[in-house]
Amino acid sequence: MTMQELRGKLVSSSGIEAFSKFVKEFSRELEERKKEFRDIVSTLNFRKVKVGREKKKWALSVLEGVKVTGVDGSQVSPLREFGIPAGAVQVAAYTVFHGSGEWDVKYISRITKLEENIDVVRYEMEMKLLSEVCESGYVFYDGSLTPSFARDMREELKERYFKAVKLAVRVSEEKRAPVVGYTDRTYAKDVARANGLDVYDAFLLSDMEVMSYTEPVELGDICFCYARFTPSLPSRVEVPAWAKSRMGKIMRVVCAECMLGSTYAYPFVLERAHAYAKISEREREYLARKVGIMSLSFKWVSKVV
Repeated sequence: MTMQELRGKLVSSSGIEAFSKFVKEFSRELEERKKEFRDIVSTLNFRKVKVGREKKKWALSVLEGVKVTGVDGSQVSPLREFGIPAGAVQVAAYTVFHGSGEWDVKYISRITKLEENIDVVRYEMEMKLLSEVCESGYVFYDGSLTPSFARDMREELKERYFKAVKLAVRVSEEKRAPVVGYTDRTYAKDVARANGLDVYDAFLLSDMEVMSYTEPVELGDICFCYARFTPSLPSRVEVPAWAKSRMGKIMRVVCAECMLGSTYAYPFVLERAHAYAKISEREREYLARKVGIMSLSFKWVSKVV
């Protein structure tokens, strides 16, 4: 299916009509691809997570006495409109000792220059904090442990992404504490491409049973599977290859964390980590106002001196 160019505004009657038509045609194309994939899906091995009738009660019993940490980050891009040549990254690690009522939050933050790639800085910091809290229990990361998106970047950036995640994987193995990369909206294509198709794995697996997951597949020093805990599209779960033999137990913990979350499709610890890591709009405005006032003051001083 080819890209479409519009002459005029996107948010207009003609633009919306063209956008709607494109989405419908693309959906039809995906359905056709899905038919091609049915025979392949039938050859995949699926495993079940046996959940009790009362999901939250079951989840609490599974997690009783288990230490689980969630790591997530947030960022403020350089505020060019205020003439501020700097940005910032904030990463939080939320740890809960299930059943004890104890929890803790750790932060690391960094100010970045205008010319720095703030996305790679954030990823490095997330992996750094993840490595620091990876001592026991389970550590969940909000994202992928296989940064395939970096493969097309220039060599220096690609190296930084893969060096950062290799550190986390190495520490995970040394501490024997599984790191779980969780992506609820995944656009990976590993299974599809392995079978000659160029379409999203999650879409092709959209008919898999609820409370099931695919048998893990190794991809270098990481292994991945797809899990479906709600009627929505499957999520992607990644763990270091050394932990593959523990996948059944890990998936029970992943499922239990999701059952404690607000949507049943996203782990509770990552919801909390996201809430603590987030730099709110109010905080961004306060930061811009304070730093903006300083920059204006310096500009005024430079003019009168």
